[in-house]
Amino acid sequence: MLTGFENLSRFQSIPPEKIALTGKLLLASPFMNDSMFAGSVILISAHSKDAGALGFIINQPTSEVLSDNYAKWLSNTSVSSKIFKGGPVEHDVIMGLGHSTDPLSTSQGLYQLEHNLVVLDLEAASTDDTKDMHQLRLFKGYSGWTPGQLEAEIQAEGWLIAESNTMDPFSLRPDNLYEKVIRRQLGGLTEYYPTETLSLN
Repeated sequence: MLTGFENLSRFQSIPPEKIALTGKLLLASPFMNDSMFAGSVILISAHSKDAGALGFIINQPTSEVLSDNYAKWLSNTSVSSKIFKGGPVEHDVIMGLGHSTDPLSTSQGLYQLEHNLVVLDLEAASTDDTKDMHQLRLFKGYSGWTPGQLEAEIQAEGWLIAESNTMDPFSLRPDNLYEKVIRRQLGGLTEYYPTETLSLN
């Protein structure tokens, strides 16, 4: 099992009104001081005051060839020839991000989050778990923040925040997703997320 997912039960136990950024997109701003995230678009899959935040970089496909252990998942992915860089945490582990509007069966390796998103631990999940998913994409690792860390980075203007569309994580043109999200904002710009909306008290 992925050690990074041991806190998912904490995310799932937080009342919905207490979750501020779940389902939002983070876009690295010109003031981002971590070159690892330059030009990245991150979907926040879970966020709470007590558990921190978890997300996936959704616009950085890799050229890596998957081993046979993971090839069986490729037929279910929206872009079968690609695996994406999800982030710097547990970057040696492959995991899935799926979307389904249908009820999914309970599985040890399947974590259903907000906005019909599903995270799969491929070490524990089965390909049968994906049969009712409308979309599925594979990622190397994920992006994670400890409690308060993401809020501090946003306050320092390291991230722009925008609403996500259902198909953003599964875009067929991930290379221009950053520009696409910017263009669809009113006035062509993304405003900095108001600090007061980050209060989870």
